[in-house]
Amino acid sequence: MANTGFKISQHAAQYFTTGAGSGSKVTSSFDINLGNAPFSASLNGEEFFNRSYDPITCEPGFEDCLVPLLTSLRTGSRRGRFDVNYVTQSSTNTPTRITASVSDDRNFASGRTEIFSASIGTSYSITSSFISGTVFFRAFTSCSGPTPSPNSDLLSFTYDLIPPLSKSTVEVAFTNTLSSPMEVEIRSERGNQNYVIAGKSSITYDYTNNSFDPGAWISTNKSSPLDITIKGGSKSTFGNSIQRITNGVIKETFTVGGGFNNPNNRRDTSTDYNPDTGTTFKIEQLVLPEGDTTTTTFSLIQNTPPAPAPAEPTAVYTPFPRIVVGSVPYETEEKVCANTGVNFREKTYFKFKGYLYDNKEDALIDNKANYSFSKNFILTTLTKYLIVNKEGKIESEGNTCVLPTLEIETINGSYPDQESACSRRKASGVTFNFKDNTLIGSSLTGRFPVFEGIERGGRNVILENGKILSFETCGSELTDAQYSEIGFGTAQYLLETPELINPYLLNFICDYSQRFINYSVGPSGVVYYGFNYKEGKYKYVPVGLGTRWYRTTDDKFVIFNQGLVTDIIEEITFC
Repeated sequence: MANTGFKISQHAAQYFTTGAGSGSKVTSSFDINLGNAPFSASLNGEEFFNRSYDPITCEPGFEDCLVPLLTSLRTGSRRGRFDVNYVTQSSTNTPTRITASVSDDRNFASGRTEIFSASIGTSYSITSSFISGTVFFRAFTSCSGPTPSPNSDLLSFTYDLIPPLSKSTVEVAFTNTLSSPMEVEIRSERGNQNYVIAGKSSITYDYTNNSFDPGAWISTNKSSPLDITIKGGSKSTFGNSIQRITNGVIKETFTVGGGFNNPNNRRDTSTDYNPDTGTTFKIEQLVLPEGDTTTTTFSLIQNTPPAPAPAEPTAVYTPFPRIVVGSVPYETEEKVCANTGVNFREKTYFKFKGYLYDNKEDALIDNKANYSFSKNFILTTLTKYLIVNKEGKIESEGNTCVLPTLEIETINGSYPDQESACSRRKASGVTFNFKDNTLIGSSLTGRFPVFEGIERGGRNVILENGKILSFETCGSELTDAQYSEIGFGTAQYLLETPELINPYLLNFICDYSQRFINYSVGPSGVVYYGFNYKEGKYKYVPVGLGTRWYRTTDDKFVIFNQGLVTDIIEEITFC
């Protein structure tokens, strides 16, 4: 039957270390029973506890066959060859053999798993048929009894790593500020570790790229997640907590679970720590580590005693932190006021006594922030931002972003198609600010010309409830067609009765009518002067007033009236 790992001391006593009574016990005043609540007492200014965590003296079990701990692996001289390192955990039931499994399936499905067995040592070798993709490893031990241990936590290996990338150092530190030992268990496909950390001591875990880390820096460019359990430590009168402090990039050691409720803050405290069962949480690398070193420290600390109740309540006003919702800090006004990509509801801050803090606890104890830049710009509304220094001191508030503008002709409302909007000679426009591709203060819907001058053409904007869906470039809807460069007046050139025309004029018509140029034809069938005719001065101007003949490339003559054919000579007999 396993115990809790704690040893109990019912009494505490003090002894003289100097003077005539040196070595003798101090009696009467300082012989105190710690067997009853609150399980602690103060002896001459020092705090003592009736429980201390000692996993060496108080072993967690004596009859179970304990699961092995796979610590690392290395590849052999060819694909499929691996050496897996492991340790067996301390137990009175000593293991005799280890049975290992390797599979290309995380769940070790039947038919996709190979099994190996060996005597107990510190490593075992495997020659597997799995030589590509990701391979998973697990193992269990057999002891003198009939029941083997459970399967171990997984390790994994991924073939064909990408070339090494430039990356920064990422460290996870564990600090025990109490007097009794604490335990740290790390489970990950990159390697598994157990640590016992003595009182007032620390260890540092390299979360960058260990030599036994074949799963790190593959196609995702990030190390595998860590599942971490912390337990133990002295049981304090007011309880204990695990405190997290991150110096560097928060998303390189993003922490969730275990009572940590503020993963985006640099400082957070676990709310449900129990020294008997401990607390379990996960660390993930959400971004590729680049730049300076990131260090996240998890400290086992004693909770602060509650403040004594005031002798008499007073009605004195006490300032209190005020919530401010804003974006993450940006380095410049240009970046914080960018048209897209800035979310002014992304993070909750606390404003207190002229400073901006990451959380209410920091504001109340005046724990200054450590922002990324010497001057930080934070967007607080769609158009307003404030400026704070590196420690969060507010330098200015209510600053207004200069947003981009769009001038739109709205006098005639929405147009049904691109051609009708482009052929409109624009008179004036209404100017709108816009952000995130949305007009500020407008819910226009439809197609409208962008006012860039009174000329025809230019661009159109398509809107839906004020949101900019797309822009149209005038001319893209037109196609080219060729007709004679000049038109021949119907009053002078009676082409329907060529026998009445002077032969000299007929020769002139037949010659010059074959000099063709490009005209533009809209989807409606209207023919316009060429889009680039005379440097574009006549774009979207319909051809003809019904008084001139134009020759086609298929030897016909037509009359245009406002761009539409109103008469035609199907066959030319006089040229």
